[in-house]
Amino acid sequence: MYACKDIVVYKNMICEVQAIGDLKFAELPQRCYYTLKPLKGKGIFYIPIDLADSLRSILNKDEAMKLIDSLPDVKTGPYLDSSQNKLKDYYKQMFNAHNCVSLAAIIKTAYEKDIQVQKKGRVLSQADTQSRKAAEDSLYQELSLALGIPIEQVPNFIESRIGKLLNA
Repeated sequence: MYACKDIVVYKNMICEVQAIGDLKFAELPQRCYYTLKPLKGKGIFYIPIDLADSLRSILNKDEAMKLIDSLPDVKTGPYLDSSQNKLKDYYKQMFNAHNCVSLAAIIKTAYEKDIQVQKKGRVLSQADTQSRKAAEDSLYQELSLALGIPIEQVPNFIESRIGKLLNA
């Protein structure tokens, strides 16, 4: 169970638990809810406590470092010789997994596809670019909080860490 002021992940969005209790304004059956406010963006989410399996705690620093260390081994999706629909389905499936490894797989897939299409003198599709951006926003925000660094520094931190691992 989470407490007020806890930071949690709900469907790839980093949120703060603002309240726990019954919803006074809704004519719903008596049920206890988490009231979540995204740290980035607008809106409020009301999640029944008994259905809170869609929530998870953010990574701690050790978990974040282990994730970063595992990034070279993250498998990519079907970007070569695949239809755009198949790739969209892959991205959707990865987003719906609601975990950091799946977000990393989206980023890595789009990055590797970008390299391949640039070799052919083309540009990455809008769907690939949007999927990568959404995954980066979510993953980098969580890593920023876990590592205690500004979100803008996360990509360089990852590059530096992976570079040290590969050169060790």
